[in-house]
Amino acid sequence: MGRLRHRTAASLLLFGLLLIAACSSSSPTPAITSTSQPPAPAVSPSPTPTAVSTGTPAPVAVSSLPRCNTGINLNSGQLGTAPGPTPTPLPPDGSRDPATVIREADEYFTAAAPIADHLFDWSGAFNSEWSAGLTTEKQAEVLWLLGIRAVQACAAAAMIDRVPPELQGFDALLREAARVRHAWADAALQQLECCGNGFTSVLDIGNTQTSDLIGDLARELETQLKLPDIYTLEGQRLRDEALGVEITTETGWLVAASGLNPVLYAPFELNRQDVSGLGPENWENGAAVRLRRLRNPSPIDAAAASDRFTALITRQGAVESVERLQVDGVAALRHVLSASVPEWEASVTVLVAGDFTYFLETGCPADVARSCESVNAVAASLRLLP
Repeated sequence: MGRLRHRTAASLLLFGLLLIAACSSSSPTPAITSTSQPPAPAVSPSPTPTAVSTGTPAPVAVSSLPRCNTGINLNSGQLGTAPGPTPTPLPPDGSRDPATVIREADEYFTAAAPIADHLFDWSGAFNSEWSAGLTTEKQAEVLWLLGIRAVQACAAAAMIDRVPPELQGFDALLREAARVRHAWADAALQQLECCGNGFTSVLDIGNTQTSDLIGDLARELETQLKLPDIYTLEGQRLRDEALGVEITTETGWLVAASGLNPVLYAPFELNRQDVSGLGPENWENGAAVRLRRLRNPSPIDAAAASDRFTALITRQGAVESVERLQVDGVAALRHVLSASVPEWEASVTVLVAGDFTYFLETGCPADVARSCESVNAVAASLRLLP
């Protein structure tokens, strides 16, 4: 497993160097003004890429992907800015209590299995569509979608803070698979911007290798989960003492964060599987639930908070209606939004508890079975900690 991982990383570096050489030696192309932005936090929304499609390859203006942070600083070998895993020194075989091993492995795979599935599903969907015959605009769309989904996997991996010693090899493979898939998508987008075509023989090799690594990850996960009488994977429970909240997902959801804001991503089958499935430009999480919290400068209620923070509430669209409801016994206002993306449901629920205003944001494709039902169920599970 380790040899395969290092071989893939080395191959990725090789095709990256060849990419630079290819772009440097390519025929002169019309000058453009790049719209690339500095790397953004792991799951912050970024503008959907735009592309110029002509009869012949030409440079394309695309936005930079948000960076991938799996919790490990690969340059220093130290933990990165996101929460990193806490590995336990590997004890002699059989020296740990079997009940403890089972409990810790079950907790680990509850978080890790959805990430591996997420990578496998979105990578497979990309490969079924990716071909040399795509227009530059379509290339930009499918590469962006793959890159954003890889970013989500990276962010979810960074949230895993404890890795059982028996599963350190699997965990390393999980984080590497997310990292190199993101790196490949980013390299292909750079090639598209540089030379007007993200489909090259060198990148095709890299696509095969990073896809194969994800295939290895999926097979290893399947092997682990076939062990009898061990795993009873259920939904995750995010308990955030700093934010004072607890929220529970259904099985298969990813739990990640953007800064101090928890984001919960619905699984592949609850998403629309093209770039429109990411949602409006200022959302781009796909089917998901996001929680924000702001400190109140003075006493306030949900109605006044809604008036004060209109710009934050309307990021996915204009307010269409407002509903009164209770969230964990606290009066709240749910703002139903009219999103710019067709067949897209979005809402922001505002509640005030103590010195803080909470914003519970949801987005989901209305034309995908059970998507909005599942998203709303997760949002409704929010509990305020005493």
